Amino acid sequence: MEEDELGGRESEESLISDESSSLLPARADSDRSWTVTRAQIEARNFDLKAVNPNVKAEQDQRTPAELLDIIEAKQKEIAGLVAALRVQN
Repeated sequence: MEEDELGGRESEESLISDESSSLLPARADSDRSWTVTRAQIEARNFDLKAVNPNVKAEQDQRTPAELLDIIEAKQKEIAGLVAALRVQN
């Protein structure tokens, strides 16, 4: 067994998997994939959540007046559907 950068021991299994990964074809980063270095993982306290850093945050650009108009339209639609259900019963 070898000692890793942090002073710990690597098992033969981890050494084999490191060797095996070098046999995989190289893959480029894209909008849906990215790579993270060991140092970046350690800096984040080993937080391995799959959060895509390439995603752009989308903000709702509608004004309050537009949102109120949408709510009123939906309320009218719901009121019509409720009235139709009452007629059927």
